[in-house]
Amino acid sequence: MNSLTTGSASIYLQPTLVSSTEYDTETIVDIDPHAKQEHTSITLEQAVSAADSSGDGISKIKSWLRSQWKDDSNRHAFQLATAMAIASLFVVIGPIDAVFKNSFWVHIYFTHVYINTSFFKNSVAVSVVTILDTSLGGTLHSSTQRMFGTLISASLSVFSMVVSKAIFPQWNWHAAILFTTFLFLQAFFIAKIKQRPSTAFAGNVGMITTAILSLSGYSNIIKDDIYGILRLAMWRIVDLLIGFVIVMWICLCIFPSKAKRTLRKNLSKALNEAADIYEEMAGCYLYSNKCVPETSARVQDTGTNTLGEVSRHPCLLSCSNCVEDVNKRALGVLARLHKESARLPNVSKESYFTMPTRLLFGSGRTQWRRDLDQTKRYSEVLSAINQIFLSCLSFRLLAPLVRSEVLSSKSSLTQNESSGSEPAQPRDVRHAHTFHSCIAPSKTVRESFLDSLKVIRKLALMLRDGEQNLSDHPDWPIVRLTIFRGSIYIQQGLAEMTEDNQNEMIGSKSLIHYGFMIRCSMIWQSLEIIVENLCHHKACSIMNSDIAGASV
Repeated sequence: MNSLTTGSASIYLQPTLVSSTEYDTETIVDIDPHAKQEHTSITLEQAVSAADSSGDGISKIKSWLRSQWKDDSNRHAFQLATAMAIASLFVVIGPIDAVFKNSFWVHIYFTHVYINTSFFKNSVAVSVVTILDTSLGGTLHSSTQRMFGTLISASLSVFSMVVSKAIFPQWNWHAAILFTTFLFLQAFFIAKIKQRPSTAFAGNVGMITTAILSLSGYSNIIKDDIYGILRLAMWRIVDLLIGFVIVMWICLCIFPSKAKRTLRKNLSKALNEAADIYEEMAGCYLYSNKCVPETSARVQDTGTNTLGEVSRHPCLLSCSNCVEDVNKRALGVLARLHKESARLPNVSKESYFTMPTRLLFGSGRTQWRRDLDQTKRYSEVLSAINQIFLSCLSFRLLAPLVRSEVLSSKSSLTQNESSGSEPAQPRDVRHAHTFHSCIAPSKTVRESFLDSLKVIRKLALMLRDGEQNLSDHPDWPIVRLTIFRGSIYIQQGLAEMTEDNQNEMIGSKSLIHYGFMIRCSMIWQSLEIIVENLCHHKACSIMNSDIAGASV
């Protein structure tokens, strides 16, 4: 080991084999001048590890920046912020501003909102137009979003102007660059808010307010009129508050419309459509008078085979067409129900208006909390109704089994007729009989299925009244009892069928019946979820001695 002594401290150099691409010296040592007789020795491996740890921090930063750059949401925010910064050049650059006198409105068109030149005189009217919604809850939601976006953007705009003026009292191009940088960062931040579905409207309002306050107040900051900027922001907020008061008075006093009432009417309509769709499906699958199409006789008279399977299996084609039409209608209803899910937050927001009256006039905090919980309960109802339609859509999965069983039964029936064991029947009647003998469930299962459709229509009728609690309806106990009995019966039938098939597999016919019963079970389970979430009383017992023998 080599030793080097300098003054009061000694350095010991410990040779270590290191690649020449890493370091050219053997060691790097820090010297403590106060340690007179103490020796300090640091190996090259320790120095390399210290350098690697610092390099890891830099690499992590680079990796984070790379991931942020690849994020699509950040790319959109960067695009929006860059566009805002470029548009601001039409204001902050004097020669360009002299040519484009109304360049401020570039930002308004950029945000896809047209506002005329009398905006500042009519900002109350603009607030009223942008806040007013079709329901009380929707109006409250849009007003809070607009207030949030205005406060955030106004605060950031005033901050950027004041800081820029404080750093550069004499306004010059350095101040303009700093102001544009602040504007870019503000637009980037608000664009990130805009990308969140829950605050998208607030982001739109924030972008408009940023363009209005930052660029319309640019002339004030050049003229050292800081109070002019503050007045502009203050009046912007005051006009918004005035518009909010006007809109709330309109919503509460002039033809008030509540989101809950609208939601219940739309749910009632969806349930009625569900019952109609299932009745059409039942007419296709369960009743023979709708099986044979009118064109089947014409096809047989012509003697052509151009339609192939149509002339040989008219029932299958008719059923397939029926299922396709029903599925299209069900998908349309599902799309409308998806739009209704956006109305759910407005339902709970309406309860804030009833909070003072409930607390003052005896309804109590418990009832108000139950009102706040309406969003969750109606969300469960929507999911259950979706499940009903999904069960209808899944009926097409039975088509391959039905087709296979029909062909098998038809072949067996033809052989019996040819052998003389059974009398010959007309072709259409034979096809219809074969088709429905393969897919028709038992009489009790069909009755349970029809009972579920009656319950669906009864619930739709109850929901049509947007004010009355369903638990106060006179038929509510009967509905709950029918759902309880129907669900128990289907579950018992499924259990018995499963036990029978463990010993002997009957074939595709049993699978068809099992699939039908599974879908009936899904309907009853969905109805159970609906009534549990629509019941407004804690003690809402199904088993009631007064209705033990009732039926829908």
